[in-house]
Amino acid sequence: MSDLPPTQAALPNDHGSSSPIRAQFAPKALEILAAAQRVVVRDGAEKLSLRAVAREAGETSSLVLYYFSSMENLEALLLDSLWHEIVLDFIADMDSMPSDVGRRIDALIEFHSRIAHEPGLYKVYVDLVAHVIPSETIRTNVARIYEGYRHDINRPLLAAPWLSEEQVDARAALVLAAGEGIPIHALMMPEPRQDLVFDLLSHLLKRNMQVADAVPGSLREAPPVDRARQRPDFDSLPTAPAAQRLIDAGQELIRTGGLRSLSLESTARVSGEARPSVGYYFGNKKGFIEAIALTALRDWVECIESQVDDREDLTGPNLEIRFFHPASPLATVVLIMPVVMRSDRLREVAEHCNAYVLQRLANAFGLTSRDGSSTVHPAVARLFTATLIGLTLQHLYDPEHFSPTSALDVLCEITLNASLQPSPAG
Repeated sequence: MSDLPPTQAALPNDHGSSSPIRAQFAPKALEILAAAQRVVVRDGAEKLSLRAVAREAGETSSLVLYYFSSMENLEALLLDSLWHEIVLDFIADMDSMPSDVGRRIDALIEFHSRIAHEPGLYKVYVDLVAHVIPSETIRTNVARIYEGYRHDINRPLLAAPWLSEEQVDARAALVLAAGEGIPIHALMMPEPRQDLVFDLLSHLLKRNMQVADAVPGSLREAPPVDRARQRPDFDSLPTAPAAQRLIDAGQELIRTGGLRSLSLESTARVSGEARPSVGYYFGNKKGFIEAIALTALRDWVECIESQVDDREDLTGPNLEIRFFHPASPLATVVLIMPVVMRSDRLREVAEHCNAYVLQRLANAFGLTSRDGSSTVHPAVARLFTATLIGLTLQHLYDPEHFSPTSALDVLCEITLNASLQPSPAG
């Protein structure tokens, strides 16, 4: 491994010098990253600090800074380091992969599936995301890493002579989003269906790219449509205008400063309401945070309901308008996930919301099925929802430069035309 501090090896100053995802960490840097991960697992990302990492690693703060130059660099690299060895092993094998497009797609999806089979790491990841997003410096570093995934791994394995560069870029963003969104979605709705959704992604992507492919056995034997779910009940949320202003202020604070920025004083200041109003409407800070999470889940449900009422609305530009803006309910759900994961009540509500959303989406996709099959539609709905989550993350990291529209167009193409038929030869 390189003896260079990872900030020199992994975060180049210009985009052409080296790929951030190819960086080799020095042994001591790996020990520090492992210590930082332990801090997050034990205490949450809100407690991640230079002093906490140095104390956990048994090193001085100056040594931590020698290897990472700043906490912002450390936190960006901590996200990527969770599965860095898997990434490096895959990159080392890329040059020896077959030239056949179908087999390269299979290898790429299997790579993302392998990363997804680390639920413990993804719990750490979502905790870090909510902490990282509000920091522009960390976002910039993470955006560079994500560009490396799209450009250095996904793009070469999705290239085909009949696709333009823009079409390949759209599919590279789509696969990265699905690969990340599928395991994150599973944290909110744990069921042993990740492999099924990855198999579906591979099959639908090859159909979309006109690559010959037999229907995987896992899809032919897919479980039946999930049982019907009633719409979640959010009647417990206060309806007074002042309460809604407090919730709006809380969500704004989380989006701009993370969970650590949320306090009763800051909420009162941003909302224009008196500080005691929080206690009046929500009881205490815990009740207030639960109300923020429940409101985000409610808004996410309502957003899906309005989107699927007319299947003609399921287009890339329409999805971008609805889901990719600063106050997006899905972005808020992603940022509030650490709170949801730590609460049995909120986790139960989130699972109910996701089951209902999947049911609504499955019904919408079923109406457009070419072969009349119904068993695959829940998996199509999971793929759709998970990819929205993944694209939301890419956009949160790089809101000024990353546009999800083209990837959303491909997502709509492959899901609205989902079919369990062998893919024709190109």
